Formats: sequence, C-alpha cells, structure tokens
Amino acid sequence: MTTTTSWAAGVSGDFNTASNWTDGVPGDGDTALITAKGIYTVTSSQFNSFGALEMAKTATLAINDDDLTVSSGTNSGALDGTISLTNEGGLQLGTDGGTTTFDNNGEIELNGSGISGASITILGTVVLDGKGKIDLMNDCAIFCPGGEVATLTNNSNTIFGSGNLGATDLPLVNAAKGIIDANSSANPMILDCASFTNEGLLEATGSGTLELANDIIQIGKGEIKAAAGSGAAAFVDLEGITITGGTVSTSKGSVVLAMDAPTTIEPAKPISNAGLIEAYTGNLTIDDAVKNTGLLYAAESDLSIDGAVTGGTADIDQGSLTFAGPSSTKVSFNSGATGVLVLDDATKFTGTVSGMAASPGASIVLSNIGFADNISLSYAKGVLTVADATNEMTDKIKIVDGGNFIGQEYGITGELQIFDPPANVANVSRNNTAQLLVQSMAAFGAASGVVTSDGAAVADHRQSSQFLALPHHG
Repeated sequence: MTTTTSWAAGVSGDFNTASNWTDGVPGDGDTALITAKGIYTVTSSQFNSFGALEMAKTATLAINDDDLTVSSGTNSGALDGTISLTNEGGLQLGTDGGTTTFDNNGEIELNGSGISGASITILGTVVLDGKGKIDLMNDCAIFCPGGEVATLTNNSNTIFGSGNLGATDLPLVNAAKGIIDANSSANPMILDCASFTNEGLLEATGSGTLELANDIIQIGKGEIKAAAGSGAAAFVDLEGITITGGTVSTSKGSVVLAMDAPTTIEPAKPISNAGLIEAYTGNLTIDDAVKNTGLLYAAESDLSIDGAVTGGTADIDQGSLTFAGPSSTKVSFNSGATGVLVLDDATKFTGTVSGMAASPGASIVLSNIGFADNISLSYAKGVLTVADATNEMTDKIKIVDGGNFIGQEYGITGELQIFDPPANVANVSRNNTAQLLVQSMAAFGAASGVVTSDGAAVADHRQSSQFLALPHHG
C-alpha cells in the first residue's frame, strides 16, 4: 500500500530517519512532500526509491552518495527547491515503459565526475516542464542505461554548464521553450545522444564550448548559436555531423568550428555569421545562404557554401573556399597560403581578392571556364579579366594586388586555375618564372599546361628546385 509522507519540520536532517517524516521514510510508490516551511536540507546518503516528489522553494535535497529514484514525477505539485548531487550521487527519473512529467521550477545541481559520479539517469519517457534549471558541472552526465529504451524531452527547462548529454544511448528532444547552454569555461558540454531533435535554443555562451558529436534535426525555430560573452569567446565544435533544418548563427567574437570529419549544415533559413565560421580539421558544407558580417575561414580544410554569401570577409590558408552562388565577400589569402578560392560562377562574384602576390602557391579556380578553351588573361587597374573565346564568356575579378597571373588546368576536372607567381627576379622572364612554378606544381602532380596574362604559352622543362629556390617577395 502506498502513502503520502511529509518532511515533518523545517529543519535539516537525514532522509532515512523515520522520525523526520510524518508517515515514515518514503518507499516504492510513495509520495514524498518536502514542503515544510523554512530553509533546510534533507540529506540522502544511501539508496532510496519512491514514487512522486514535491519540494518547497526554500528546501534542498542533497544526494551525496548512491542513487535516489523518483519514478512518478511531481504529480500535481512541483520541484520548487534545489536538488544537489555530489560525489557519486545519482538521481534516477521515470520508470521503464512509462511517461513521467517533472514540473521543475527550482534547480538540479550536479557536481561530480562522469557517469560514475553525479548523474541523472532517465528511464522511459521523461518530460521536463516548468522554468527550472539543471546545472551540470565538471564532467557530469544525463544518460540512460545501455540497452534501455528512454527519451528525455526538455519542454522548458534550461540545461547549462558542462558534462555529457546522452552518453550515446539517450534520445533527447529540446522543445520550443527549451534551452541547452554550454557556458562553462572549465569543461566542454558534449552532446552525444542516440538522436537529437531541437526546436529551441542550443548554444555556447561566455567562454563555454559546445561539442556536437551526433546528427541534429532542427524543427520550427530551432537554432544552434555561438554567442560570446563580455571579453570571452564561445565555441561550437561540429564533429563530423549533419545539421538539418532550423538555423545556425554566431555573434561577434564567437566561433563555429568544423573538426575531425566532414560536416554538413542544411538549414531551413540562411545562416547569420557575425563571428567566425571555420573549416579547421574537417570539411564544412553549408547548403544555404550566409549573411556574413564576420569571417569565413578555410584553415586546414574545405569550406563550401552553396547559397549566396552577403558581405563580410573570408580568409584562406591551406584549405579551399568555394562560393557556389553569388558573393560580395572580401577574400584574403594568408601570407604563404596554398589554398584555393573556387568560384562556380565568377560573373556573380562582386567581392575582392587579396594576398595572392605574397602567396605564390595560392590560386583561384573558375568552374565556369575550362582550361582547354581558347582563353586569355589580362590584368589592369586592379581587375583580372579572363576571356573564354570558345564559349564567348568573360569573367572579371577584382584583385587588390599582384599582376603576374598564369593559368593552368585544375587537376582532372579541366577547370581553369589561376596563380600569381613572383615578378621578374634576377633576369628571369615572366614566362621562365611561370615555367618554374609549373615545374614546382608538377612535382606534386599538377598539370603542365600554362597560359600567362601576357598571352604566352609556357613549356615545362625546368626542375622544381629552380622555382623553389627563387626569392619570394611580399
């Protein structure tokens, strides 16, 4: 037979002392009411399991060791107080095969280390209502036991801090009013669920880091955001995943990084970038437009944007940056860069390019012009003109500096690739300079044909070391 038992007085005490309750220590199926007036702490240091739990705003339930199981939610009441988990304290919510609602208007604090430390375990379907908070500290976790069928739906709570959400087995739904906020500078928050659906806000703030390790489906107004705090940079790390729907945004001073493996973002509306979006150690493909007032960066990997890119700047180092649609972005090659700017349709590129003269290994690839076509290159007043006589097509690109442009075939695709090698050095003609560049590139498997901005054809009979030995300028 189940019963309802209440904390007898507004003073601190041990959960497992029967006299501290009106009807004894709550057991399986019982309802526990920690609702007495006063400021006090109820301490649980051994395993306890009961049905429903309600708490007053000024009450604290401290789970210091072992587990405490609440299987039936909050009934008609709410968790208005604080639940504190430390050491190896664990809070288990829900029941196998059931749907359990917890109306949390207080705060659940986890301060421990990993799944074996302070943690919340989910059984069945658990729904978080109310305007409460769940504070993850250090490496704490919210998960479900391996092999169990469970789902956590965050209707309207704020889950913040660091630690692990999901631990690979738990499906998680962040509803329209749900917030998940990685705001700890000490440790990252790792989202590694069996599946994740986001209709609310998933963000990194302050100097926090949010690591996204599994695919995400966004619905409605779902948003993933890197939002910097005062004098701090927030990071969202994309680790070889696919993001579908919703949007992704950055604020000034914040960073979205593609890491380790290819990531694809297929948003429902354009991405807003006021910070930094970087293809770091993983390729990044964005299948929509980008409203760019910040920086796009092809660092060590490839960044490809299928939609229009409006404004802002872009840097290229060792990776490639592809604009498949229109772009008005100012693009710069870092000094010594070997990366590539790929323009699928240069007639729609209204931005500028700089830094090629200081980076003879950097290049522009024009996907709408084939190297085998009857082409010519000319440069005057800061504009590189590429004429394709075969297809009666002309591309004009604003280039801030340089002028010693040569073209060659790009890999096996046959597109036109344009370099800006060093100017005449030590009586070496432009064509000889081009020859040396060709040989240097040929040593790495590049095609040998070249056309220069003065219209001359170039043969390739030099050794690559001759080019590499030339002094560089810029």
